[in-house]
Amino acid sequence: MIEWKDMAHSREALGYTATKSYYESKLLPDSPFNKEHFLKELEALEKGVGKTYFEIVMEIIAEHPNITVVAVTV
Repeated sequence: MIEWKDMAHSREALGYTATKSYYESKLLPDSPFNKEHFLKELEALEKGVGKTYFEIVMEIIAEHPNITVVAVTV
């Protein structure tokens, strides 16, 4: 079990803005990363169909049936 304190804060911190900034950093001219991949991810995010970091983390956790997430209010 994962006790996630202040999940709303994490959702915001790992949301659209942080995810977009990450993808944009991978597209800089001197970036060694796969720009085509990150451009597709950025375009999907901007169209509202891409996943944020928070959504990706939640998806990964959901793939493990023996792990549950409990939101804890602080």
